[in-house]
Amino acid sequence: MAGGLTGVLGHGLSNIPAPVSMFYRMVVGGVFVALFALVVGRRQAFRRPPISIYFIGALFAIHLALFFAAVQVTSIASAGLIAYLAPVFIAVLAPWLLAERLLRSTIVALAISLLGTAVIVFSDWGGTVRPAGVALALGAALSMALMIVAAKRFAGGIDPVQLILHETIGAAIVLAPLAFALHGSTFTTANIWSIIVLGVVFTGITGILFFWSITRVTATTAGILSYLEPIASPVFAAVLVGQALTWGIGVGGIAIIAGGLILVLGQARAEAESATVDTELTPLPSEGLDPALPLVAENTEPQVEESQPPALASAPK
Repeated sequence: MAGGLTGVLGHGLSNIPAPVSMFYRMVVGGVFVALFALVVGRRQAFRRPPISIYFIGALFAIHLALFFAAVQVTSIASAGLIAYLAPVFIAVLAPWLLAERLLRSTIVALAISLLGTAVIVFSDWGGTVRPAGVALALGAALSMALMIVAAKRFAGGIDPVQLILHETIGAAIVLAPLAFALHGSTFTTANIWSIIVLGVVFTGITGILFFWSITRVTATTAGILSYLEPIASPVFAAVLVGQALTWGIGVGGIAIIAGGLILVLGQARAEAESATVDTELTPLPSEGLDPALPLVAENTEPQVEESQPPALASAPK
């Protein structure tokens, strides 16, 4: 839920171009993760990972730049909710990029989430919800989806601390040219503290806790809990920044969150059904049979394709 604060912090950095502030965030976050690895003795974090990890970092850089640019030009609530289309985009992309099954619940979730996005966009078009911000938030959602799909495909077996460290390095490398080209803004004390908090808390500490926690709870639980972030974002924006919580953001936000929950629960159900079929097809040992003869299961129905796990957002923005 703490991830809902990132939009508020990003809004406070409106006087600095997003690529610049995110470059320094990656530097601060990378230094923190490196120090953490040294203190806890995770020396493997400093080993060079596969080059694909730096590609994941590049996608992370694109996501951050787009999302933080979005909260600078449109309302925090609308940017945060639209960016949370990412889990639905992941489920839609997975069949083509990961050869996973497209579930009926995914199509329903996509339709409901897009309807919610339309309500947010057109309920206050040109007011607090601005076209440029909507486009940037959609780009942030798509880049996050591509990043998680890439991580699922290429980051298996990578130590979490090693992954976070080299992901931030890759992101910093991509952001560096833009950061130096756009540099020239005056950093206030509040700007500096915001960047430190984003780097240490939301890139370092929260990132490490994210990977630690998902190994200790079920995927369904993690998926449902991840939707506390888009719920918290409009609340923090209203309380801390004074941005109005309009009816469009409320109704559209509920639709996006409902779509995400349908996605998570639908995938969990498909996994359970697949596991049940696999269990029924597993042959049981039989007494009195010649061990040289193969055992044949009574149930000869074809196995159901393995469904994709619930699409989770990556570590909070």
